Amino acid sequence: GMIINNGGVFSNSSGANSGQPVIITDSLRINNGGRYIQNSDRSHAAIITALSRAPGTEEGIFEFDLPGASNTISLSGRHFGKLVLSSNAMPGIINYTATGTNSITIPSDLEVGEGVTLSLNMADTLFIHRDLLQHGGTINLGNSNRKLTTTIGRHLVQSSTGTILETGSGNPEIILQGTSPQQIDCRGTIQNNIRFTINHRAGATLTGNLSLPYLLHLQKGILKTSSTNLLTLLPGCRVQADSLSANSYIDGPMRVENASTSAHCLLPIGKDNKMGWLALKNAYGNFTAEYFNADPRTLSDSNGTGINHISGTEYWTIEADAFPLPSAQVELSYNGLSSITITDMNNLRVTRLVNNIWMNTGNTSFTGTAGSRGSVTSEEVDDWVDKPAYFTLASNMPAGSHAEW
Repeated sequence: GMIINNGGVFSNSSGANSGQPVIITDSLRINNGGRYIQNSDRSHAAIITALSRAPGTEEGIFEFDLPGASNTISLSGRHFGKLVLSSNAMPGIINYTATGTNSITIPSDLEVGEGVTLSLNMADTLFIHRDLLQHGGTINLGNSNRKLTTTIGRHLVQSSTGTILETGSGNPEIILQGTSPQQIDCRGTIQNNIRFTINHRAGATLTGNLSLPYLLHLQKGILKTSSTNLLTLLPGCRVQADSLSANSYIDGPMRVENASTSAHCLLPIGKDNKMGWLALKNAYGNFTAEYFNADPRTLSDSNGTGINHISGTEYWTIEADAFPLPSAQVELSYNGLSSITITDMNNLRVTRLVNNIWMNTGNTSFTGTAGSRGSVTSEEVDDWVDKPAYFTLASNMPAGSHAEW
């Protein structure tokens, strides 16, 4: 066998035209801090099969730095410590391709270097227990009809020159499901039909802007955003979320572009362990929305015609781009179990703050029942201004008669 200790480096740089320059009949143990570099284009499958899984090897580095421009690497059914793909031996662009139907396990990080293209024709699961680090190049998570699920146990970090995409029909999925709060810092792009899922109670925080092209699935956990670290749903991107659950929502602003691609665009936003979703219906344009679990009467206590009183518990902001010319009906949710008491749905109104007055924006339809959960949809709003608009729920009747907060 071979043991590479902390600080030790073994580079297999043989230029042999045939045979196996390195033969390990027992095990290859790369202890934490050690590094094995596969720098030869000779077969490496037997070497990877010999990798030890003993405690203390979880951060041992196995690095592919192959001398050819296009290379097939053995990943299916393999178990690494830390896996690094680099292009030092082949400056410029190097292609690594892997095929298989068995899972890949990486107890530490998957690190993809600048100039590297990793193309996967894989099924099953790629388990990354710590970080996915992309310093540039391209990660193709699916070039066939096979579906690969990639789970990330800690952080997702992508440089501005990195691209994650798929070119097949398998609709691969990235799942963040760590045991502690995770960070998402995607400064490059995610393209095509890739599902993006948050699935752990500790949640995740954006430390850079994140734009998603296909599907955002909020299965479990809160995704924290900010105006400088914004979540954007690109045209055609859908959201899958439980609008009745406070266990998973967007805490902070989120942006939806070209909302006209969907007749009903759900924005599962919330704050302070409270879901306060809104939806844009029959919308056209680009919108950014945020929920606030606070009293809107602190913004203004003046009501317009048809408004007797407004909610004292929550409000929303929606900002529309000036171009393309925006329009939308606004659907606001309510939770009568925790925030308001509603006795007559017909008297509820959506209201918008205009010139410091809460103006009646109508009630074209509603869902749910009084005293429980539901929503109210406004009339069409087409006079957006180039700043955030404030919305909340209101009643046209005095408190205690038909609708009260």
